[in-house]
Amino acid sequence: MISFRKEKIKTLSIVVLFSITILLLYFLWEDSTSKEESFQFNAASIEDTNSQIMDIEKFLEPFRLRINFGGSKYTVLYTGFDDIWDQLVTAYCDSTQYELYIEDISLLQWNQILDYESVKFDFGSGIPYGSLRETIGANKTQTDEIIEVFTAIAYSRASPESFFIYDGKNNKYYRIVSEKIYENILEPLSEIENRDFFDKYYPINTFFGVENNNLMPHSLKNSIQEITGEQEIQYFEDEKINALAATFFGESFDFVRKIVETNGTVVYMYGYGKKMLVVDTKGFLEYREEVDNVHYGTVSYLNSFSVAIDFVTNHGNWKTLKGTNIYPYLKESLSIEKNNKRGFRFTFGYRINGYPVSYQGNSKALVVEVLGNQVTYYSRYILNQKDTHQYMTNSEQELESNMASTMNILTNSYPYIKEAYVQDGYDFGEKINDEIFNEIVGFIRMVDVGYFLPEENQKDEEIQLIPSWIFKTDKYLFFFDARTGDPIGWHPLR
Repeated sequence: MISFRKEKIKTLSIVVLFSITILLLYFLWEDSTSKEESFQFNAASIEDTNSQIMDIEKFLEPFRLRINFGGSKYTVLYTGFDDIWDQLVTAYCDSTQYELYIEDISLLQWNQILDYESVKFDFGSGIPYGSLRETIGANKTQTDEIIEVFTAIAYSRASPESFFIYDGKNNKYYRIVSEKIYENILEPLSEIENRDFFDKYYPINTFFGVENNNLMPHSLKNSIQEITGEQEIQYFEDEKINALAATFFGESFDFVRKIVETNGTVVYMYGYGKKMLVVDTKGFLEYREEVDNVHYGTVSYLNSFSVAIDFVTNHGNWKTLKGTNIYPYLKESLSIEKNNKRGFRFTFGYRINGYPVSYQGNSKALVVEVLGNQVTYYSRYILNQKDTHQYMTNSEQELESNMASTMNILTNSYPYIKEAYVQDGYDFGEKINDEIFNEIVGFIRMVDVGYFLPEENQKDEEIQLIPSWIFKTDKYLFFFDARTGDPIGWHPLR
């Protein structure tokens, strides 16, 4: 009888314990569900996280495509040319299976081949030739020993058995002759031409009596849209800033000292400056880390580039902190050396509505410095797109009527461009105005369109991005309001 009671009590206890366990699980589940409704930095499912991983190859794709349809008909594309690029990559990789012949050519010869039906891909940054070749899957050839940097690649009907490469670092042009002809690279051009949706570009010497074959549009088919932006992070958003800071310090975050300065700037410091994160009042984020000799590692372009991409992915991601896509691209990559340690500095830009966003002064969208395998510097200043306004036109006007003419801009504003060169010590000698104008027009390398953020607007709660014509010369970028043609800023290329 006693044994039976003991068994009954034991059974009852097990039932009670089981019930308590179920209740505890229920409360824990409810608690975790409620927490999901509060702020979580970069909260995402596994599928979402995987979809946000950036492919190195995408960053090493061209920034711009210059097309010559033949018959002095040109355009420039910044998006929508994946098919043509894939055709060229496939052809170039195939050509490296056979014996190649490589020779230096002159700028005159380079321009001559571009006078025929052709395509020319420009990269936002010069990329080591071997790194790009490896990324696209081409075989190693004698070109690896001759070409240092991949700045542009062209293919022309004038020499269908050849690829043409420009090394911007050394200002050298090369012709690579293959054993096969790859004219299929140019086949998509007829479809683009027949659809007639593209903006027409012209050699600059079409407008002015100077020897300059670089392209420039007179205007655009459509006006660029006005954009209102905002900081992706505000200094008073404590919860968001703390969550972001935790991604930098990991398990050490409990030992991080947080300082809020009188102007609102937030500083996180670990180990007497071993690691430091600063978020200022205009949303500029800057992270610094002392070099760790233990984890220095091997220095290579592709390895460093991969480290940089992964770091951004894990510390803010390739979107704004509000989740808006920014369409990043590699703008510049430079070899650097600090404390006798070598590495690379990668600068990334981004686009809104397909157009690049530029800042006045020294501000950059994303900068990552990698020494060995370690990120020692990271800065981030990205605008969140808030509103897109109507095109700068009305129903009774053609869209292009509100875009200032590039010809008029050069004619009226060449003294502005001249002043930049004079400040830098350039001597125009005894030239008269017409001669100075012609010399300045000869400096023009490319005319782009994009958005510009003046320094005086960078602290405003609501930020107006100015639609701009961008004139790139041999040394500078000049920005002009796309609606009025007025100069609004300039800065050196370096």
